[in-house]
Amino acid sequence: MPLFASFPEAWRWFVDGGELVGIDEQRDSFAAGRAQFLSFQAPAIDARIVDLARTVRDELRDVDGLLPLDDDLLHCTVRPAGFQVLAKRRPDDVLREEVAHIGERAAAALASRRPIEVTVGPVNIFPDALVLEVHDRGELGAMRSALAGVTPAQDPNRWPGAPEFLPHISLAFFADTSCAAALRERLPALRERQPVASRIARLDFARWWFVGDPREQPELDVLRSYRFGG
Repeated sequence: MPLFASFPEAWRWFVDGGELVGIDEQRDSFAAGRAQFLSFQAPAIDARIVDLARTVRDELRDVDGLLPLDDDLLHCTVRPAGFQVLAKRRPDDVLREEVAHIGERAAAALASRRPIEVTVGPVNIFPDALVLEVHDRGELGAMRSALAGVTPAQDPNRWPGAPEFLPHISLAFFADTSCAAALRERLPALRERQPVASRIARLDFARWWFVGDPREQPELDVLRSYRFGG
């Protein structure tokens, strides 16, 4: 899947006919058969963000092929932390006994962080997800870099570094990529909606369970939360 240097580049890619990736292909490529994904993420719990997400989903509720995420699963990933496994086979594999150590090292890396002012919106689209853009002044990228020494080595072709990092909140995935035509027609009007101001004052160390039908909502466990000072 292509990686984009900016949100306008992602939008131009889609408008110019970029092909979407269905949830089955996305899950196979992303997890490669692994069931437990670890992530550092900011939960999207601000009512203003949730209301914006609901507005977009409601406007698109009749578009076949969209798989919207539930409100309590909305989040902005800051840095992936690998996949928990029984035996390591890939660079981003993590053993169960290493998970607590990752959480402790993250606490040290995040100890001096302050709340981050952000704006959320407009809606945009990546090959594998409908998203809300998240804009800040570079603090999220700096946090991503600060966590680099905490997590396993990551393939830059899959996980871009801080300069190429585009913070976002995934709203929906694609059960059927034929929804692209309807989205090209409907998203321009939704992109005119006013972004909302918010603040990120917490980061979660979370575990996602990818089991069963990928069209069903994944399970989420919060292993540890880090609250920022101020």
